[in-house]
Amino acid sequence: MKPPKPELRHITLLLHAYIEREGINVSELGRRVGGRTASLAHPWVHGQLCPSPAYREKLAALLKIDEAELLPREGGAVVTQPRALPPAEAEVRALEAHLRAPLPAQVMSPRKPAPDVLSYAVSSDGQAELRVMARGPHVHLVRAFRILLDAGLTPGGEEQEDAA
Repeated sequence: MKPPKPELRHITLLLHAYIEREGINVSELGRRVGGRTASLAHPWVHGQLCPSPAYREKLAALLKIDEAELLPREGGAVVTQPRALPPAEAEVRALEAHLRAPLPAQVMSPRKPAPDVLSYAVSSDGQAELRVMARGPHVHLVRAFRILLDAGLTPGGEEQEDAA
């Protein structure tokens, strides 16, 4: 087997460390990034090819590193793998970053107000109006509609009066 290319040596070290830590083989690494063939990751692990942009993104997420770490380096400079945060600490930091991020303009100033989901009004003559706006799977909404029918309401929303 050929030795790794100097500009890809750091990628080889990162991938070998991940494979060893996870107790997997090269083929499993390829499957974890969505490869269709068992040999997808072999050129990366052996330092012959650099991952393509699509796989680079998936590999970076898998290794929990910045995507730039998976780019070729001139002169083969090797940087040690950054310390991975414990899962709880990483989640807290991600949540804090999310909360500090500015809201998109669409969220801050919606174009139109959201419609009422449920409204109930009674007029001065004693007539009541019930409006329900729901969106979801047909199966769930049919159940809700049946509840309204069982309560004595017709599909038009008017109460059924007993003829007796």
